[in-house]
Amino acid sequence: MPTRWTSCLLAVLCTCVALSDTARADDPWEFWPEAQLFVGLNPRTRVFLDAAYAKGKESDEASLDTAGYLDISLLPVGPRRRRLLRTEDWQRGWRLEATRELVVLDHAVVPYLNVEWFYDTRYDGWTRTLYQGGTEVTLNRHLRFELNLSQQTDTLPSRSRLNAFGVVAKGYF
Repeated sequence: MPTRWTSCLLAVLCTCVALSDTARADDPWEFWPEAQLFVGLNPRTRVFLDAAYAKGKESDEASLDTAGYLDISLLPVGPRRRRLLRTEDWQRGWRLEATRELVVLDHAVVPYLNVEWFYDTRYDGWTRTLYQGGTEVTLNRHLRFELNLSQQTDTLPSRSRLNAFGVVAKGYF
């Protein structure tokens, strides 16, 4: 058990160091609450509904973004296929981010680091970089929550930086 807590603490500390390294005292901070609902239609298809509130993430105005998606998962291939298919949440292992699932006090805890780059055709260039680090905690079969720290750096049309603390509630049915 001590090694799991040590790994979790190390992931949180690395996230804080990575995000605070380039942060300045005058960078604005925001709170980004979000709710997500995943409804499984069959083992490979699900509906994903998302509602996110932000001010400054996309513009200076407060916004509530809502979206709906149809997720279609491709079956894994290669030597890990059989092992992945035996796990209940095999899609999680194919994210484009660094994650590691741990068990802490009988709950799955997944610390992660993620970097996204955004290209904007209006400016014909890479306009935004989003760094995120956080942890997703599984409460039960139907409910998870995620806490994260984010740093968004915009370079075009003008240079700006924004820091955020995010909380995501996730329901799985």
